[in-house]
Amino acid sequence: MQKTMRNLRLLIFILVSCVSFGKTVSAETAPAIRIDMCGENVTDAATMEDESVSDFVKIDVNAKEYYSEAFKVLDLVNKERKKHGKSALVMDDELLDTAMQRAYETVLHWDHERPCSLDCFSINSRIYGENIAWGHTSAASVMNAWINSPGHKDNILRDYKSIGIGCVKFNGTYYWVQCFGYDKKNSAVASKYKDKDKTRTVSVAKHSNYYKAKFSLAKQELKVGETLSPTVKWNNMDLKNSGVVVESSNPSVCKISDGKIVAVGEGTTTIKIYYPTWKSNCKKFKLTVTSQSKVTATRILKTAKKGTSVTVTWEKISNISGYEIQYATDSKFKKNVKKVNIGKKSTQKKKISKLKKGKTYYIRIRTYKKSSGKKLYSSWSKVKKIKLK
Repeated sequence: MQKTMRNLRLLIFILVSCVSFGKTVSAETAPAIRIDMCGENVTDAATMEDESVSDFVKIDVNAKEYYSEAFKVLDLVNKERKKHGKSALVMDDELLDTAMQRAYETVLHWDHERPCSLDCFSINSRIYGENIAWGHTSAASVMNAWINSPGHKDNILRDYKSIGIGCVKFNGTYYWVQCFGYDKKNSAVASKYKDKDKTRTVSVAKHSNYYKAKFSLAKQELKVGETLSPTVKWNNMDLKNSGVVVESSNPSVCKISDGKIVAVGEGTTTIKIYYPTWKSNCKKFKLTVTSQSKVTATRILKTAKKGTSVTVTWEKISNISGYEIQYATDSKFKKNVKKVNIGKKSTQKKKISKLKKGKTYYIRIRTYKKSSGKKLYSSWSKVKKIKLK
């Protein structure tokens, strides 16, 4: 039966049904001998015409793999099969890994057709049936949905021997996959698998039916010292750390550090964002950097010492948010530096206590203005030198 099925290419049977808090789809077919051309797992040696890895872009997907839930699903599958007089399925380690990979793929393209445009069976020649679902938050919930859908239940009760189950959580949403097989190889032992955060690479066809990445910048203008992270959306989902490259045409205006755009100088630059495997599809953004708005500086009017204390008086500035005083025994303010923050712009005097006798102190002050939750500082005042006797 298996040999006959493996030499036929049947139409894929797809059933779609909407279920509360999730959707489910089942597929069953008898695949021909093939090779996975998407670049993940190579199966039986063969060739496919008009396919090339150059047709794919590699996308990194970061998710949490829930093996604990996968094995809970296995228990529920075998309980259901027992009710119908069917033998228990074995969790196959290879199919388990394949199902996890397929779960990552459904994050980007929720379908039995893979993001690389091939059918779901192309990932592993041992797969003869697949159920997928998303949105369900537990093994019990997704199994209830599958069992109450004829196509999915039919897959679960077929005369398969092995199964792989994938469960990943991406951006708060769970994605589920069951991969069914007719042979048994190496059994996966639950105790050897731990839930974990992982990044897997998914191959996506360079076609608008599959590739859904949208790059954007939240701002077109930055101030010197500000940073900006490019946004990557995939079907309106945030896709973080997906492997994009960010480049600046003018590093003296903006440099790139750990994927972030850092404004370092005034001027204009072009920011390019692209995936390394599809550089020709890069998106360009013009970014202008201007200097920080100037903050009016103040000056120290006088200092008065008394015992181990010094009182500092300065010129009041009106269009600011506050002041910062620094004092140190190092004239270059490189070590032993302490600071005092004054949050009221109307304040003009501050007493600094608990200084040490016999020491020479250097004191300076600057103003600051709050803007967009950040402090913009003025230049420092001239340094005042004072020795305590």
